[in-house]
Amino acid sequence: MRKSIIRCLLPAMVALPLGAAQAGDPEAGKKLVAACGGCHGATGVSKIPSMPSIAGFDPAYFVDDMLAFKHGDIESPAMAPFAKPYSREQMEDMAAFYAQQTWVPAPQKFDPAKAEQGKELHEQYCGMCHKDGGSMAAAREWSMAPLAGQWTPYLRHATKSFMEGKRPMTDGKPPRLRAFFQNEGDEGMDALMDYYASQQ
Repeated sequence: MRKSIIRCLLPAMVALPLGAAQAGDPEAGKKLVAACGGCHGATGVSKIPSMPSIAGFDPAYFVDDMLAFKHGDIESPAMAPFAKPYSREQMEDMAAFYAQQTWVPAPQKFDPAKAEQGKELHEQYCGMCHKDGGSMAAAREWSMAPLAGQWTPYLRHATKSFMEGKRPMTDGKPPRLRAFFQNEGDEGMDALMDYYASQQ
């Protein structure tokens, strides 16, 4: 099984950020991502709430996830057929292309009061790994996916996949996610999603 990149470490233990530069040719990648545009947008900015935006993603994170889709470490009937034909080198080229694109937060409705509650929940349960409110800047630095401004229908689906074992949970996710759902339930999830949606 693929070894997941460790994305959550105490700052005192880290000499360099995990989002290190990855080899890849963005021009070659531009030619390879045509099949991705229907769901993720031509430049990785999704217009479909159930599909994540991937513009600006850290290259190492992008390749890691693509390999996971390719080898079945992340269970996804939608992504597996797309990922399987690509070599690692091609994935690195695609990653280089998306890394050069501009992250655009999804335009979503949210409840300001719930968003404030969600901010507190994020800091309590998610903030150790998803720093700076889950921003893209922090995601790039720590080689992980952004939460702030991502489509919340997609985030709900991804969270459910973690809980159902369809995505591998590493770096402390199991106890934190389980504690979140046990203590906060659906109401807490709604507030958390409103917080991420509010960051536009």
